[in-house]
Amino acid sequence: MVDLYDTNVDGNDYGSIAYNKFISTMQSNNSGSLTQFWGQLRNILTAWEKYYGSMSLIYNTIPVSQDPYPVLSVSISGPTYLSVAQSGTWTTTASGGTPPYHYQWSYYYPCDEPYLMKMPLPLAPPCGYWWNVGSDSYQLTRSDSKSFELKCKVTDAVNSTATSNILFITVGGSLAKIADTPLSYSLEQNHPNPFNPVTTISYQIKEQGLVQLKVYNLLGQEIVTLVNEYQPAGIYEALFDASNLPSGVYIYSIRVNDFVQNNKMTLLK
Repeated sequence: MVDLYDTNVDGNDYGSIAYNKFISTMQSNNSGSLTQFWGQLRNILTAWEKYYGSMSLIYNTIPVSQDPYPVLSVSISGPTYLSVAQSGTWTTTASGGTPPYHYQWSYYYPCDEPYLMKMPLPLAPPCGYWWNVGSDSYQLTRSDSKSFELKCKVTDAVNSTATSNILFITVGGSLAKIADTPLSYSLEQNHPNPFNPVTTISYQIKEQGLVQLKVYNLLGQEIVTLVNEYQPAGIYEALFDASNLPSGVYIYSIRVNDFVQNNKMTLLK
């Protein structure tokens, strides 16, 4: 058996520190059950490992049948494509560690998105940083006008933490092409057309402004808003996903500054 105190590293007796912390924790635990004992010991050794190296010898002394707290792990799932202003809901799945769990969601705007790089301040979003969002819940619901990344950090009852996978959520499919500044406004014919179920809508704007790109049915009822944000002059593409719509003719319309144009497109399923 490895001596719990024989762990001197860089002049620091991490074994003593970890062991004393463990004893203190167990003394403060009123239940003193064997289940709590092995759970607390597993968490101490996990933190200890980064200082001491391989802990397999010590881990092997812990009976598997009496180790109810495996390593904390976290993953998130949910939609990876949203229309502008459309709400999405993402769910965290946590296992291991010591329940109950606490959840901290955060989102991130990549700074290398072409339309963000060309957007002047103060219109550009605060990219390059993770921003906390939501409450202490295993689920998060939010909408946005820009594509973003999403993750969730989970903390268990003994302050062990784990961070989920990162999801990239494309919003509206709006993306600026690298090109010279256009000399005019235009809304191009979607391609492909007819389509099933996704098509691309291209447009160009010669001056910065609030761009609104919407889709309507033939009754004039709004189906979805694809773009609703300030954009600098440039050439753009927006994706339209009609997976939940019936076959038929639809109208897509752009409005920016004093420019308005409508085109038709055909969905064939």
